[in-house]
Amino acid sequence: VTAKKFSVSGYDEKKHAGDLKHVVIRASNYNNRALVILVINSVKMLEKIKKLAEAVYDKFANVSGVGINFNPKKTNLIMGENTEIIAGDAFIEEKLCDKIFKVGANTFFQVNPASANNIFEYVKNYISENFEKPLILDAYAGITAFGICLSDIAAKVVSVEEVKASVDLASKIIKENGIKNVELHNMDAGKFFEKELNTKGRSFDVTVLDPPRKGCSEESLDYALKLTKGKIIYVSCNPATLARDLKYLTEHGAKVEFIQPFDMFPHTYHVEDVAVISV
Repeated sequence: VTAKKFSVSGYDEKKHAGDLKHVVIRASNYNNRALVILVINSVKMLEKIKKLAEAVYDKFANVSGVGINFNPKKTNLIMGENTEIIAGDAFIEEKLCDKIFKVGANTFFQVNPASANNIFEYVKNYISENFEKPLILDAYAGITAFGICLSDIAAKVVSVEEVKASVDLASKIIKENGIKNVELHNMDAGKFFEKELNTKGRSFDVTVLDPPRKGCSEESLDYALKLTKGKIIYVSCNPATLARDLKYLTEHGAKVEFIQPFDMFPHTYHVEDVAVISV
């Protein structure tokens, strides 16, 4: 299968011309299946790209689905917001903490599942050794990977995520895994914190913060301090913003107990850190 066979041209970044910008492959360690996404320089479907997608699906037995992502913008972002599945399934499956997760084209999920599983198990073991059936808040939850992995040891997990597609997928994953004690909220973390503080008044034994590279806002950190009565577990992919946020937390009465780094991508500078903070 070749793009040339279907008259599909490669993208020229300097000229902003050509059809195919990227080929994104999401592969599963769990069952060796793959989801292939063709990223194109167009806002609408191109018949020749569609035929290429169908040919890829027919040719490779381990490809569970092929989609087309529309990204005509001059940007360093690999994928645009919209993906259309042309053939097969819209998801692959991955296994973490003995739970089966669905991962779609636009779903954020760690690209190194083996190392990610080490992080999840580390956090799970720490909580189980220090708390008896805690009430856990999973903030910036994405598809609620942390919350789902921690559900076995929790009285309840309260999950908050602002991207609706991620919350919808989390709901599906929770049902398929038979989990009954995860409460999902589709809203901005800061707004959720404010609502929770002003209405229900719940106090969480453990708050898991797993923000994007930009870290947490000071407002969110303030709310996390007010809502947590035990530990904040801050999972960070950016040591610089982690240091900034830990400085803010310690200046407001918290204590950093320890930081455990995880080498997510060997031979690169990327490191994931798990910081345990007493409130």
